[in-house]
Amino acid sequence: MSNVAFNVYPLKDKEFDDFRNGTLELRCVSMKLEQQGTDRPEIYSGPGYIRQNNLEGFHFVLFAQEIVSESSSIEKLMRSMSIPSGQIIPESELFALTAKDDKGRVWETKDILISVNSHNGTVTVCTGVIEEITTRLSPRGKNSREGMLMCIFDEFKLPYNTKTITRIRAGKKRSFSGTLNALSFTALGNSFFMQNQEKTLLVQASSTPDTQLPPYFETRILETLQFLLAQPLDWSFLVKHKKEEVTCSLRSRKRKNPKSRIHSPVEINFAEEKAFCKLFRKYLQHIIKFEGPNLHPLSAQMRAICYASASFINTEALILSVAVESIVKDMEETDSKLSDEDKKWIVKAREYFNTWNGHHEISNRITGLFGMINNNSVSGRLDMLAKAKAITAQQKSSWSRLRNAAAHGDSLSSVPLQELLLLCNEVLVLFYHIVFYQIRYSGEYLNYAKLGWPKEEYIHPRIKLTRKHEDLTESPD
Repeated sequence: MSNVAFNVYPLKDKEFDDFRNGTLELRCVSMKLEQQGTDRPEIYSGPGYIRQNNLEGFHFVLFAQEIVSESSSIEKLMRSMSIPSGQIIPESELFALTAKDDKGRVWETKDILISVNSHNGTVTVCTGVIEEITTRLSPRGKNSREGMLMCIFDEFKLPYNTKTITRIRAGKKRSFSGTLNALSFTALGNSFFMQNQEKTLLVQASSTPDTQLPPYFETRILETLQFLLAQPLDWSFLVKHKKEEVTCSLRSRKRKNPKSRIHSPVEINFAEEKAFCKLFRKYLQHIIKFEGPNLHPLSAQMRAICYASASFINTEALILSVAVESIVKDMEETDSKLSDEDKKWIVKAREYFNTWNGHHEISNRITGLFGMINNNSVSGRLDMLAKAKAITAQQKSSWSRLRNAAAHGDSLSSVPLQELLLLCNEVLVLFYHIVFYQIRYSGEYLNYAKLGWPKEEYIHPRIKLTRKHEDLTESPD
């Protein structure tokens, strides 16, 4: 880890190795638990520790030496038992934790449930489980760039275009060895560096001088990599380097994410990074303005597909069908919108049936159809995309067949396995093509709908392409 250039590295090398191995322990000289959501909070203070429980997460123990509480133990128990099953736990049942370790670092987290136990009526012990903890430090030295380092504890296939240097010392002799084992590129004006190192994917990003990284940048990068690698991703270690502050966050590792059956939309070869980097830029550019900590709708559906494909093929078929339907519904309507003249006629028809003296149930059914007319169906929107040559009519037909079969579980059992596999692959390519259309990507992709998975070219219908030196160049919109 020492070859990663960063102004502040909040964990020592041994601590990082312990964290990766699930054995990190932070000995805390002082800890404080404070009840949330109330003006008169319960407070527990004292020494303790935060310890990883193998790879499952963080467990903390606080030996309370000072207690501020207006409720007895029985009252607290009765209060927690009064919460009915099915109700979200109120904020007043949650606590915020602040802990100072023996190296002077202050760790913080919130929204945790605690257990309070007294031993022999003299010692009060508070325990609980932590999902994520964060410490803040001052940066060492001045730096005009903002940056972040994210670690994902797993290895993934990447294209490489950068050599890293290894220094070798034998006695008084020194030598250097260069290995092509990293990927570096720019996207949206930011510099990226990625490398697999000791079963850990390192992702480093830095801004241009005197600019700031966008909000939730780590989430957007993770989403983009998830789409490129076609695997569900979660970071475990994150350092965010701002001009005035450095934050280091550690997340619990509940379990290793499953390996999905689906594959990357582009071919990932050892030293061919062009398509990978181009698609990375396009996807990131599309989702970067999405607000809040949640996943972009495209990424949420991609994550669902990844998890589903790690399960049964029937599950994958259902989730693929729903994912296509979802992202098509979220697309901005253009050509599918009704004209103003058509809308006027719908208003007149609605008014007519509102005063119609026919059967009431039939009248309600007819007026219900007007909403469907105003909102183009998924099938209609897919037809529009096929007409625009963003997708193919065959892809739309495969989606209809897979969706109908998946919606009626018994129907999937009648589809031969090889045929079902090809249907799923074709709908996966359909999903990729709809994403390509939305993010305005034109370039290479792998066609999983064909045996052998040939490399083909997706041409965005709204972008004119010219060939120059065997490269695809997009003309301005």
